[in-house]
Amino acid sequence: MARYRRNPVKDRSSPRCRKEAVRSVIIVTGEISRGRQAAHAGSGLLPMIPDSEPEDLPSTASRSYHSAECRGIPPGSCAEFFIGGIKMKLRNFVSAAAAFAAAVSAVSFCASAEETPAGYVYFMADKTTIGQGFVVQPEKVPLYEGDTGLDVVQRAADILTEDSGYGAYITAFADTDLGSTVPEAIAAVCPEMTGRNTEGYLGSMDYTPEGGWTYFINDEYAMTGIGDYIPADGDVILFEFTVYGYGADLGIDNSSWGGAAALKPLTNKAELIKLCAEGRQSIADDPVYTAAMETLAIYESTQEDIDNSAEAMKKALSAGSENAQTADAASSEAPENASDAADEKGSPSTGVEGAAVAFAAALLAGAGIALSKRK
Repeated sequence: MARYRRNPVKDRSSPRCRKEAVRSVIIVTGEISRGRQAAHAGSGLLPMIPDSEPEDLPSTASRSYHSAECRGIPPGSCAEFFIGGIKMKLRNFVSAAAAFAAAVSAVSFCASAEETPAGYVYFMADKTTIGQGFVVQPEKVPLYEGDTGLDVVQRAADILTEDSGYGAYITAFADTDLGSTVPEAIAAVCPEMTGRNTEGYLGSMDYTPEGGWTYFINDEYAMTGIGDYIPADGDVILFEFTVYGYGADLGIDNSSWGGAAALKPLTNKAELIKLCAEGRQSIADDPVYTAAMETLAIYESTQEDIDNSAEAMKKALSAGSENAQTADAASSEAPENASDAADEKGSPSTGVEGAAVAFAAALLAGAGIALSKRK
């Protein structure tokens, strides 16, 4: 049995990005090394050792002052040679620094691109069949390229899984037993309910021998393991705990194969789940949001209740969006000196890559000026 912990930040460094980063560092290191050698050799401050030293070669102490003579350069040209060496050293330093800044910029941009989600999936897990509301409230979960449904769920919750012939499936969610009253419709068909088998989790065979988790994708009963399901941007994943008839208490009719008939009509909750997940950050204090969440948390909620809550949420989100636009318009009409002050401080969203790009541009401009002066 594998145990997965919540892990909202994933290391998604691209192998290509790592390869390019190493290559950039190698190039920069080489530039600095060659720049050092050329600068020292051209400055006249360090000697150029010939292949075979003549017998009358000055001592090491004096050689640094006569290095021009050691290379056969007329003594009168030493000043020009010294200045030329400094210019060469400056040019090589500017080139190496610019290359280094460009490498940092490339690595930062690559890392940023890899962390950008390919989309979002909406997720919720409930235990209304035992009268305890949510295990995971409606949540908007990042979706990355190559993710399976299992990746998305483990990003939102602490779960236990097992492998089967149908792929990996979730056996339990980390959860606290609230001890609420079981709905009457379920208590009527499950008069002798027990408790939980694993402390801190709600999982298979808890409360009844038929207890366990089942899930829906966009209001459709899933017929594949969560590990084999490939989510798409905007999908809604709903996990619900069942205690009777392998989902019959959720509205799944199993009578066609000899199982239990549905205890109630199957309801479509995907739209309301998505709206509540979106409203969680913007209108969480609105009574409309609170009422919608209560609708999702109650076992007896009908399709009409769900649809009415969805319509109310749409209006609340629309009103919230209009208020936000009004606030933005008012902000844009602020005095010019306020915006100038904000510009001086810089944008808080500016990252390492932005600074590196600016630094690289400045250094490249300096390199261009230095080369033009040389000409």
